[in-house]
Amino acid sequence: MVREQVTRRYAIAGALFGAGFPVFATLLDLMLQGLPLTFASALTIQSNPLHWVIDTAPLFLGGFAAIGGHFQGQVLVLNAELEQRVAARTAELEAARARAESADRAKSEFLANMSHEIRTPMNGVIGMTELLMDTALTEEQRDLATTIHRSGDALLAIINDILDFSKIEAGKLDLELIPLNLKDLLEDTLDVVSDQSSSKGLELVADVEPEVPEWVQGDPGRLRQVLLNLLSNAIKFTDSGEVVVRVTPVTGSASMLQFAVSDTGIGIPAEVLPNLFTAFTQADSSTTRKYGGTGLGLAICRRLVTLMKGTLEVKSEAGVGSVFSFTANLPHEAVPSVATPEVLRGRRAVIVDDTPANLDYLRRQLQSWGMTVAAFDTPAEALAHLAYAECDVALLDLLMPGRDGWMLAAELKADPRTKDLPLLLLTSSDGEGDVQRSREAGFAGYLSKPIRRAHLLRCLVPLFGGALSATSAPTVAKPETAGARRPLVLVAEDNRVNQMVAVRMLEKLGCRTVVVVNGEEAVAAVHAVAYDLILMDCQMPVVDGLEATRRIKQLGAAVPPIVAMTANAMDSDRQLCLDAGMDDYISKPVTLASVSGVVGRWLPELAATKH
Repeated sequence: MVREQVTRRYAIAGALFGAGFPVFATLLDLMLQGLPLTFASALTIQSNPLHWVIDTAPLFLGGFAAIGGHFQGQVLVLNAELEQRVAARTAELEAARARAESADRAKSEFLANMSHEIRTPMNGVIGMTELLMDTALTEEQRDLATTIHRSGDALLAIINDILDFSKIEAGKLDLELIPLNLKDLLEDTLDVVSDQSSSKGLELVADVEPEVPEWVQGDPGRLRQVLLNLLSNAIKFTDSGEVVVRVTPVTGSASMLQFAVSDTGIGIPAEVLPNLFTAFTQADSSTTRKYGGTGLGLAICRRLVTLMKGTLEVKSEAGVGSVFSFTANLPHEAVPSVATPEVLRGRRAVIVDDTPANLDYLRRQLQSWGMTVAAFDTPAEALAHLAYAECDVALLDLLMPGRDGWMLAAELKADPRTKDLPLLLLTSSDGEGDVQRSREAGFAGYLSKPIRRAHLLRCLVPLFGGALSATSAPTVAKPETAGARRPLVLVAEDNRVNQMVAVRMLEKLGCRTVVVVNGEEAVAAVHAVAYDLILMDCQMPVVDGLEATRRIKQLGAAVPPIVAMTANAMDSDRQLCLDAGMDDYISKPVTLASVSGVVGRWLPELAATKH
């Protein structure tokens, strides 16, 4: 329509110009020459060749104008169509973006709701099982309770993997940058998987190069998550031998560290390696597979390592083992290290362990405390050394081929030269009655692998008349002694099973409790009684935990600390709780350790009784 209108206008204008200009030019010429305005005079003037050019040129110009009008109309039409298409496409993109955002919100809300709904009963399963395991049980009952607890932990790990993968895919997972003690983090991580490794008789070792800083900046939770996944996989696929995690500085970088988890397991076929880090992909996906899993763990690890500005790689040989290594940007944090007890400096130690990784780790650790170390991988070599060399303490591995730790200790105690030598037993398999047997065999200490620095120090220092500072020993909240004041804790929770879990755990930690079932009752309870601590669920009827917290905080400075105890486990949920005025946050399912940690942070009078 637009094109036809423009073409018509240009054609009319061209026709008027082409026909009108010669007439106007003839009339003007007649007037200038003083000739009469007659047809004969016009013919006389038209006989001039110049007038012929003047008369015909406008005709051509008019035709060109008409043609130009046609093309101009085409351009206008194309512009109009293009603008319409752009507007339509823009509208489509806006609608698609709105749909995507809506779908993303729906997915996030669905995952959050599903997480909440699953975590709520899981809190009862895991919490109650943990409490049950702390009671007098028969061996069969304890085995059953342990199986339930481990199954609950496995289900919780799957839930967390799905949530993490969804957050990473949506670009909503951010890392913290806080100071962390790298050696403590490694030891804590090894502690988590130590039961798995000891049940299979595996050696589990952390080997940190001396050049690696003790304190760095990073996200301890996510770094631990990557290490736990790699260590758990290594243990799962290893039936004998060792699992070692090594930490080394990256050459040429001031802040990059390399972590390598190696095992002596079944290895991975070469054809599987290219797809190993693809989500929902496993090395063995057959219906007859021996090892389970969702196939999400390594995909999540690679994404997390990328967020740490590093890379995750694997080297493996079927039947030999695997090495998963990753780099991470962890800037050095200048935090003063704890002084080594002077009583150890210059002491002479002998280590006997047939596992090279353990031997190397212990040698480095003792040397870092100023001790002189002789390390041997066979009892025969150690006995030959002790026949002529002075020694202040000997660390003996329990499980060694040919001559185990019991036999070696008996020989040392039977020899007059070494009968008074203090012995420490190292074991990766805590057998029933081993602690008592070690005492009867003359051992001065018993250390379970993986060996923590703090535990090693706690065994060594007293041997030489030293003492550790109170801050060096781990603390666990215990019930109050008789006559001491028991803190009063308000538990705001609408689920009866979760009420029982919280109350039993708090009572086990020496607290008195009062339970309310909604936020309105919580506000009223704080008005009436002075509480020492509040554990607040977020989703409750009548008034939710967030609104209840806001109302309680308006009461003034005498308000007790409020800790969110919620099945809402997303990062945004934690921030919502803090924004509402809560002082701390623990996610369900809660454990005795997590509740104990909260109690220790916010109840100093109870923390004073920890040991």
